[in-house]
Amino acid sequence: METQIITSLLGVSGALIGAFGGAFLANHFAEKRFLKQAQQDAEKEKKKLLMSKTEELHILISKWSKFISNLHLYRRSMLLNKITLHDYYTSTAALELENGVHDRLEALIYLYFPSFEADLLEVKKLFKISNKAEDDVLHHRLGSEEGFKLIDDCGIKLENKFGQMNKKLVSLMQL
Repeated sequence: METQIITSLLGVSGALIGAFGGAFLANHFAEKRFLKQAQQDAEKEKKKLLMSKTEELHILISKWSKFISNLHLYRRSMLLNKITLHDYYTSTAALELENGVHDRLEALIYLYFPSFEADLLEVKKLFKISNKAEDDVLHHRLGSEEGFKLIDDCGIKLENKFGQMNKKLVSLMQL
């Protein structure tokens, strides 16, 4: 009789241990699967956000590039006497860069694309040189021909820099 009780107890306790062990293992693996899924979802969202910011930065760089390119076109035209100073001022005043484009572009670079900071500084430097050359020509501190060369050189370098920046963004999107 005692042997039967012990055998029954062993059978019942074995079944209970097996059930609890199975539940524990099932829970453990379900938790692992859940954590892995959550990690994959977070990576997917991060990638989606970065893709969105990359597209936005590309658009802003393109808008800024077009604005500066048009400005340089008018500057060169004025220096070559193809348009009058009045026409130059009228044309440049009509150029519009959406409000906040530059601020948003800088924010995206500083927050999401710090590798573009050097490019941004170079663009600002070239634009500053071009602005100074225009000012120097208009105030007769620099000849038109020399000013044209400086502005033209800056315009070419700026177009190339913007092109390089957009190519970098395209390569980032392909990662």
